[in-house]
Amino acid sequence: MTAAKKNKTAEIFAAPHVLSVLYFIVGVALLALITQPKYMPIHLGLLGIINIIVSYGITRMKRWSLYISVYASFLGLVFGGFSLAAMVISFSSDMVDILILLGIIAYIALSVATLIYLALKRDRFR
Repeated sequence: MTAAKKNKTAEIFAAPHVLSVLYFIVGVALLALITQPKYMPIHLGLLGIINIIVSYGITRMKRWSLYISVYASFLGLVFGGFSLAAMVISFSSDMVDILILLGIIAYIALSVATLIYLALKRDRFR
């Protein structure tokens, strides 16, 4: 493998790109969730749109994305915390409930990882 290919591979798996892809996936998943007839909370759609915007901003390392990312991370922590509490209270051993619970835990971990990354790299955003 040449040095150029190694650098290109390292760029693709750099923290901003991984966070950006994860935020995009979460945004699309939240938008898809509001189309389900059983779950219709509008705030999930808003959070999904914010996550997609954050995904673009983190990829481009724009200064405005720093503020929106922090806002989205705090919203994600609050939303994830309440959803996690509600899931634990009404927990059943159904496979779908377990997968939703794991998804919420992963979303909370993503929000915390983003806050830590933004705190450490905030001067790189232009």
